[in-house]
Amino acid sequence: MAAPKVKGGHVEVKVARLGLVAVLVAAVLAAGASLYTAWEQSKVQVQLQNAQAAADRAQSDRDKRTDVYGKFLQAANAYAAATDNLLAYVDANCKPGSRCSPNFSTLETTKAAFQGSINDVSVWGSNAAVKDEAAVAATLPPSMWSTDELDLKFNHPAFTQAYQAFLVMMCHELPADPRSGCR
Repeated sequence: MAAPKVKGGHVEVKVARLGLVAVLVAAVLAAGASLYTAWEQSKVQVQLQNAQAAADRAQSDRDKRTDVYGKFLQAANAYAAATDNLLAYVDANCKPGSRCSPNFSTLETTKAAFQGSINDVSVWGSNAAVKDEAAVAATLPPSMWSTDELDLKFNHPAFTQAYQAFLVMMCHELPADPRSGCR
């Protein structure tokens, strides 16, 4: 076979153009692959950042709830003790027909702290916590009344049961990895 005749370098120019086109196609493919890889990596980074942000928010919520729930139980216990002490005083010292003047200051102070802790659970607590908080509160005198409307009732066994149920809810809700023994 005879070699092509070269007229003014036509064959050489075609080969050069073909080489240039091949290089440009390879460059475009490489740039596309780089862009695709960068895009995928950025999606992974966004997913990781979102997961970390969610974990941070969950930890922050657990920390806040730990504080709020602990203060609620302290306030409930203090209000229960003040109610119990006042009832014992009235029972021992206030006989029908006699004048009796119990000191309500401790009851008023603990009642106000208890109502504040109820408010905090209502704002920061989970649905389960709000439900269990209401069960604890139902065993104590209403925390939003004045001593002019005094109707002190305290159901100690029901208080203990509701208090324990709140603790169980805390055990399930607050740790990042609750233990199996929460009961």
